Amino acid sequence: ENIREDYVALCDTLTQALESVSKPVCPSVLIQGRAKKPDSFTEKCARKAEKYKKSHFKMMTDLCGTRVILQTTGQVADFCELLEQYFDIDWENSENAGSRLGNDQFGYISQHFIVSLKPETANILGVEIDTYRFNETKMKAEIQVRTLAQHINADTLHDRLYKSTVKPLDEHWREGSKIAAMAEVLDSNLRAFVDKYDRYSLHQQSYMSAEQTEEELRILKAMNFMETYPFTRFTNALKMAAYHRNLGQYPEIAALLEPFVREEGKGELKLDTMYQTRLWFEYGLALLALNRQINKANDYIFKALDNYVWLETDRSELWQEARRFYAFIALTAGTLAHKRDWLDRALRVDFTNPYACAELLSHTGLDHSLLQGAVSVAEDHLRGGVNEPEVYFALGRLWLALNGEEQSAHYYVDGLLFYLSETEKGNARVQQILEREKAYLREKRGAVPALLYELMNIVYNRIYDGEPVIPAETVWTPRGCAVLEESAKGREIRRLNAGDALGRVKELIGARGYLFLEDDEELLAKAALILGIRVISTCRPLNIRFATQAKIRKTGGFCSLPCERESLAGLFTKRESYLSAEQIEAVAKNAHERYVNDQRAKDWKPGKTPVDFGERAALWGNLKETYKKANLDQAAYAPIVFGALGYVFNDEKDGALGFDSFTAEEQEFLAKTEHGRWNAERVMSGWCYYPKRDNEKLLHNLIVAWDELSKDDQYLDKSVLSNFEKTGLYLHKQ
Repeated sequence: ENIREDYVALCDTLTQALESVSKPVCPSVLIQGRAKKPDSFTEKCARKAEKYKKSHFKMMTDLCGTRVILQTTGQVADFCELLEQYFDIDWENSENAGSRLGNDQFGYISQHFIVSLKPETANILGVEIDTYRFNETKMKAEIQVRTLAQHINADTLHDRLYKSTVKPLDEHWREGSKIAAMAEVLDSNLRAFVDKYDRYSLHQQSYMSAEQTEEELRILKAMNFMETYPFTRFTNALKMAAYHRNLGQYPEIAALLEPFVREEGKGELKLDTMYQTRLWFEYGLALLALNRQINKANDYIFKALDNYVWLETDRSELWQEARRFYAFIALTAGTLAHKRDWLDRALRVDFTNPYACAELLSHTGLDHSLLQGAVSVAEDHLRGGVNEPEVYFALGRLWLALNGEEQSAHYYVDGLLFYLSETEKGNARVQQILEREKAYLREKRGAVPALLYELMNIVYNRIYDGEPVIPAETVWTPRGCAVLEESAKGREIRRLNAGDALGRVKELIGARGYLFLEDDEELLAKAALILGIRVISTCRPLNIRFATQAKIRKTGGFCSLPCERESLAGLFTKRESYLSAEQIEAVAKNAHERYVNDQRAKDWKPGKTPVDFGERAALWGNLKETYKKANLDQAAYAPIVFGALGYVFNDEKDGALGFDSFTAEEQEFLAKTEHGRWNAERVMSGWCYYPKRDNEKLLHNLIVAWDELSKDDQYLDKSVLSNFEKTGLYLHKQ
């Protein structure tokens, strides 16, 4: 029992140390530890009396042990290599349990290591080791390493089949082998997926908003202020360095990490290879980006990369980390000469690195096959929605180099839409990316780079200099449209004469007003939006695509309408009314109250509360702005519609007309015009046509031409006159 206390202490120490060692490999690692109990010790001595007859304690190597459970076979391989750094391994008594199996067998698989502490080990990643207590007695322990799939198989089946007093039947062995085979297949598929996914994510970077980043920094600073444990203070500092890097705050990184660089290896701060490498890399990169102490910066970066030489073949996940380091360095190296040097290094390590390729185009040409490989990687990132806006600009450069000028323009324009929809002025890093790209295009020769530079400059001035967009009444269009000319009376309609998309984009530089599109001209539409021109599209395929693109919707300038006179007239007709604003609001409020009462009368059930009728049935004071606008616009437009038929609203009750005074033709005119007005009001309030309605995303399936509506939807709201009458306004023939 006295000896067991030492093994309990060793087990506790071992468990803590292995948690620290395994976290960089697998943050969600599971570790189980136990010291053998007296009854188990006695049972083993009795069962293997012949083997242990000389010295039970010296020969028995599993008096205490830990089990390390990781996610993938790749993590198991990485962790097993790390064990050699921190422990003396008794290879004679260690084994890979899977090696017992034949080529056609499936069963128990686990790596078993018999270890003892190295004599010089007093600290393993912040875990204090009682060297005298454990080393003087030459205590050994067993470490089992396996994947989660292997653990489930072993924990559930192994003891039942191999250690039970019950003799299994042949069918039990067969079922156990089938389960073991499935566990191997799962491990194989998981490793293949992880390797593929990590290759995809190789060059991805974090683009948190400036506010989010500052908030995380504030929390970490507060945590470190109270923290006394050196290793935890160090890991928090590494996290803060990454956030500072996202903000382009390299002086802060250098100041934050310099104390750890000085103390590393001394005193209480002992780091393993992984953490040591990250410290050297972050510190060296900060010095390089600041363009100071270049030799010192390169020394630290080279030291960091030297640590990864031995990882290249077996430890693929950590080797990918080294490749990420190259990408970071390539994009942020200080002077032009140093940047080119690091770009060359980055491509030697990873020749499809799209960001290194895009940067290297600033200095030299690259082979087309290399550029095409980089395009493929970048487009994978784009499909995954990562690395915005840098991925757009990288693709823009690469396609320019491949002579795909229109493809290049598409990507650059998408990048600029990102800035208009997402960028915060406080995010210095994202601003630097735009400035860098402006400088690149300014130096490039050719009409297309000059056009793209001009677009970038306009967006930059809109965002960072607050240059206003001046509204105008002009309507620009690539081709004539009789419906447009009939509906947009009083507006200047101007033709774009260029025969290609890039030429038409160039014509829009300096334009103001609206762009009217009947055809699927995506590049022209996006360019107009970044120039501050409102886009009116009657092209159904384009409208459906744009309806689901957040960058487009956030500009607030895209209108998807059917190509019909009533809808376009509803958009272009000015709401100049002889009614006062107070009268219009009173009519709108009455219309809403009638709608609410009708809904509640139709859908009422015992116990149903006002909230149950939905957001559109809220009281006027609590009604969402988008629904208020719909009612106000209807009230303001009604006098215009009735006026077109020769009717007027006034306060004379005698002789007032009702709907029975209208002919069938007049009623159809009113219904079609009201639907067109509703279409226009909805799109001006930010809604878009989409086949499936979604109120949260402002998508509506009824923003269509009158003829596309079902008979149930083709109705005339005859209560509109009563809404006016309740406010003392009555309809009369002029």
